[in-house]
Amino acid sequence: MKKKLIELVIDLILFSGIPLIKAAELPSAENYIGSEFQKFISDNDLFLVCSIVFIFLLKRIIAIFDKPLGIETIDEFNKIITAIFTDIIREYSHKVAEISSTQAVPSIRINIMLKTKRFFFLNRMKIYYFSSSVKKLHFQELELEYKWEKGEGACGTAWKNRRICIYDKKSETFKSPAKTLNSKVKPFSDKIGSVISIPIWSMEKNQFSEY
Repeated sequence: MKKKLIELVIDLILFSGIPLIKAAELPSAENYIGSEFQKFISDNDLFLVCSIVFIFLLKRIIAIFDKPLGIETIDEFNKIITAIFTDIIREYSHKVAEISSTQAVPSIRINIMLKTKRFFFLNRMKIYYFSSSVKKLHFQELELEYKWEKGEGACGTAWKNRRICIYDKKSETFKSPAKTLNSKVKPFSDKIGSVISIPIWSMEKNQFSEY
């Protein structure tokens, strides 16, 4: 709600700011806003107009860069999601059941993260595709919207080191990724028992482009 109100105020400034500045300089405006305020606007009209233009440009730049690197990257994974995710979960469940027939099959979740640009060089990883073996263990909204930094958690560590990263809550050997977590992720990360994060690269123009 707060974010929407801020966006509304910014839009009002962008669309009404310059016309209101010009209207305030009219002789008749003195009756409504007073001579002192009118003089202030007249003396600083260039600064006010430039400020509005700057806000507009900044908003457009953020809108451009706060998105995935390319919609074609997301589309490229559609086939992977629809054709493989369900089979992976089913196959995993069968294998675990064969190994430990006397124990309950653990519930698993699977996702694909894509590199998302926040602003110029500020890259993050964000979940775009996901599935789970049990509906009640679905991803939380906070988890889906969170943008992971390089080196943060298992996914950020795999991204940074360019190799598979394993996390296990009960193993001292594989506990280290938890030490890199931001406090914001605690509501959903504390419930995760183990993670395997695998970095993926796509060959583009004879160079590896990381996902």
